[in-house]
Amino acid sequence: MFFTQLTTMLGSQNLFASPYHPQSNGTAERFMAILRQMILTYTNQAVIKNEWDQHLRIIQFVSNSTVHEGTGYAPFYLVHGRHPNFPLVNLGNQQLYEHYQSPSQSFTVDLQNRLNLAFEMVDNMTKTTDYKDKENLYKIGDNVLLFNQSLSSSKKPRKLMFDWLGPFIVTSVNSKSTVNLKDALSNKSIINVHISSLKKFNDSV
Repeated sequence: MFFTQLTTMLGSQNLFASPYHPQSNGTAERFMAILRQMILTYTNQAVIKNEWDQHLRIIQFVSNSTVHEGTGYAPFYLVHGRHPNFPLVNLGNQQLYEHYQSPSQSFTVDLQNRLNLAFEMVDNMTKTTDYKDKENLYKIGDNVLLFNQSLSSSKKPRKLMFDWLGPFIVTSVNSKSTVNLKDALSNKSIINVHISSLKKFNDSV
């Protein structure tokens, strides 16, 4: 329960992503895609299996110092109020001196303005995404089919499996995008299912 108490003290909320629906955790999934591409770029393919983690610090530095399309600023710049000092770039002592001699109050106001702009952009993107989201068309008691997420195995290839499983019964609606299900035959429960993996079951067919 330590983690629960910690999040409560910090005033944060622990949210769970829907299984088999990476779109519900878009920020993390997007970064993982970028991280994968950077690992493939920086690591020798001959030894990537054992040494894929050798350049993570460099990759982290590159990611944090790269301008983000959504905010127009690099993450490092938003946090520290300045660009990072690259080892191979000679900025000149005078330029560094003038930067660090700037008044702290001016720096604080400037940093706050940049953060406000970044948060405003993120908020606008969130509102646009929420507007595009579909309404939850399912209600408690609905009979639905669940898309089969199984992969091919040595016993049975995926192409010989049914695409849809069920029927299942909607037992609760968690949000406009997720529901809880119960197998109509075995009463087995499945929680936090994204509606994109469901379709209405027509028992008259």
